[in-house]
Formats: sequence, structure tokens, C-alpha cells
Amino acid sequence: VKVGDKITAQVLINTPNKTDRNKVDKISLEEARSYYKYDKIKYKWYREEDGIDKEIGGAIQREYVLKEEDIGKHIKVEVAGDGYAVSSVSHKSEATDTVSQKNWK
Repeated sequence: VKVGDKITAQVLINTPNKTDRNKVDKISLEEARSYYKYDKIKYKWYREEDGIDKEIGGAIQREYVLKEEDIGKHIKVEVAGDGYAVSSVSHKSEATDTVSQKNWK
């Protein structure tokens, strides 16, 4: 991943299986939005520095554009819902590959 790249939080929603109510299916946020508006999802982006996740101030959207200060670091996103349609229990992603400088041609 390089400076200037846009990364997007991948959100999966648990929904009841249509044929077996004892099972749960995971569908993408985009697919779920076709029948329910999930607009109360919260995002927090983190920069991993020396093994410690530090919140990136102001980075609260689903997408994040990698910046110069991210070089040499790993990026993570934490996602939580409103507790009604989407669980309020937050989930943090795995780290990205190390962010590198953009190759200017």
C-alpha cells in the first residue's frame, strides 16, 4: 500500500439465513443497504507505531487516504454499529501491509 491510496473498511453484516433460522449469513454492507439503511456505523482509523495502535485524529469515515505520516506504519480500522441494526461491539481489522512512498513516474 502506498501514500495516496484510498483504503475502505470492509463491513460484513450478520443476517438470518433465509432457509435455516438457526444459521447466520454474512453479507456485505453494500448488499445489506439494498433493504436497510445502515447509516449509524462508526469508523476509527489507527496507525500502528511500535506495536501500539494510535488513533488517527479526524479519520472517522469508511474510507481513508494514506498520507506521508503513514509511511513505514501499518493501518487498521475499528468498526462499531448503533447496537440496534448493527452490533455496538467494535471490531478492529488486521493491519495493512507497511505503507510505502508513492512511486512518482
